[in-house]
Amino acid sequence: MSLLFRDFLRRPGDSCLRWLPAIVPPLLIFVWMQKYLVNAPFMDDFVWLPLYQKLASGTFTAQDFFFVQMEHRLTVPAFMNWIFFHVRPGHITLMNWTSYILLCLTGWNLLYLLRKSLPAAQPRWLIAAAASLALFSPTQSSTLLWADCFSSYMPLAFLTSVLAVYYSGLGWWSKLIWCIALACLGTVSFASGVLIWPLLVPIILWTKIFAARRERWLFCAIWIVAMLVAMACYVHNLKNQALPLFSYEQGAEVTLGKHLQDCIARPWQTLEFVFMFCGASLGRGTYAPMQEMSLLMGVLLVALLLAACLPLLRRRGGDIIRTQTLPWVMVGAYTFLTGLMVAMGREYARKTMDGALWNRYTIHSTMIVVAVIVLVFAWRGRVVNRVNAAWHRPLLSAAPMVFGALIVQLLTGWIYGQNAMVAWWSSRLRDATCQHFAKALPPQAIDGPLIKRTQSLAIQMDDLGLLSPAMTKTTNLDQFELRAKVIEGTAKLESMESLGSGQFKATGTAYVHGQSRPADGVLLCYNDAQRGWVILEVGQIKAMPLFLRAALEPDLQYLHQPSLSTRHNHANFEIRFSASQLPSGPVELAAWSFDFQRRTAYRMAGQYRVDGAKDTVEKVEDTLDTSSKRSVKH
Repeated sequence: MSLLFRDFLRRPGDSCLRWLPAIVPPLLIFVWMQKYLVNAPFMDDFVWLPLYQKLASGTFTAQDFFFVQMEHRLTVPAFMNWIFFHVRPGHITLMNWTSYILLCLTGWNLLYLLRKSLPAAQPRWLIAAAASLALFSPTQSSTLLWADCFSSYMPLAFLTSVLAVYYSGLGWWSKLIWCIALACLGTVSFASGVLIWPLLVPIILWTKIFAARRERWLFCAIWIVAMLVAMACYVHNLKNQALPLFSYEQGAEVTLGKHLQDCIARPWQTLEFVFMFCGASLGRGTYAPMQEMSLLMGVLLVALLLAACLPLLRRRGGDIIRTQTLPWVMVGAYTFLTGLMVAMGREYARKTMDGALWNRYTIHSTMIVVAVIVLVFAWRGRVVNRVNAAWHRPLLSAAPMVFGALIVQLLTGWIYGQNAMVAWWSSRLRDATCQHFAKALPPQAIDGPLIKRTQSLAIQMDDLGLLSPAMTKTTNLDQFELRAKVIEGTAKLESMESLGSGQFKATGTAYVHGQSRPADGVLLCYNDAQRGWVILEVGQIKAMPLFLRAALEPDLQYLHQPSLSTRHNHANFEIRFSASQLPSGPVELAAWSFDFQRRTAYRMAGQYRVDGAKDTVEKVEDTLDTSSKRSVKH
């Protein structure tokens, strides 16, 4: 805590202003996470369901901590979930906030490492601001907002913690014990955590942290022995224990050797994949195709990282340079090696290059960006302090422009990433809506990916009391707060038609009134004399991510689109249903836009009378309940 705290005590006003640019990015991410987190499990969040079931039934044993998902040994994440289950069951957002805490810890470690390794680097506040802008970039939107991705942040936190401890003022034995302990925890937190062991070896061998040569070599010998033991334990009996749905259809078999062979057999594809992986955080936010942009950014970042390695080979003054810059080279190498592991572990280099750009991997690519930022400042500081040769001057002149271009690209990514967080939030709210009705309606009456993949798992989670709010068991609409006043131009059930043979189709546009966002669900209801409005189907809008409307709408005029209204293109829905779902005789139908977080249903314009026996549809005048009420909670 010394750096910021001491500066603040000496010059509190000046320190706040200087360090504010480094503090703003984590504060913005905190605010956005508070706004966009949804407490509803999604896809891989259900990988922890067997652990919850054992905890609920009392059959959980210590062996269950040693959980393997594909190539990941997830002992630390399993332990964290054990804690969460006992502290606040049913709140998976605790995993999201763990991600945020780990990211802040990583940033703090990097700041400490900057002070210890490059004490003369100036201006330090600007380096910290640029690094913070890269590290906390919302281009990692799904990793921040997807609960199960909290394990992805653990290797970064443990790696930077090991480096911070190694460069600290602790004694020789204390450093060794702490570094080995942190490396072991990183190893059993996520697959890329095993990289901590080899990445520290060059730092031990080629830096002058230890005054006595004997201490350095003894530290290195013990570290290598510990590394070999850890690696042997890691690969021993490495068999997938996760359900096939969460392990790319793998069973309980060892796949590491097969994936390694596939990776080596296609070296150029693998290398292209890794470059794209490295540039993923900078490749977002422009109109350039993401694959090409990420590949270009990845090549540039790796080239800069390799250029930073050249001074390490110098004999004169090489020890000082290695001590100052080698840890940052290893931080950047983490990204490259992690990309290689992803290419190997998932065989993406053979199947498709898109896997390198999947958003949940973007957090790993931020490390090479941070490393390059620090190394550029370190290089510039060495050049400025030397006699300027003729070839130095153009490089020094170009440095501010290159740095400015990097900052602009990072800011572009921030704009893109914040909008991507909105899109992710909207999508998770729709999944949560589908999940909420899984017990009340048959699967075919709910439109959404949940029904095809994780409905049964969600029901099991609800049976354990781990969903908040719990699933509804009734189809009565008045279980929600109802806003029955029709707001023209906000949402509308525009048409309903018979398709013949007792089949019908309803179409329209669904926005949540007053929030300028698509509905979390479309509740198609029929009017029952005793029960009032009864939910018949839960539909979903069929649209591109919401943020694309603002990005693309001005350029969509006179282009071919599904509808003349771009508003409709980004919030239209279509619901199909059959006469067998309706009561006998003519029945009136209407639709409601659903807000999952507020548990509120907003009445749409448009009401129809349907006779299933005759296959007829008739538009009728809206029957409105002008009162707003909240029924008794179910």
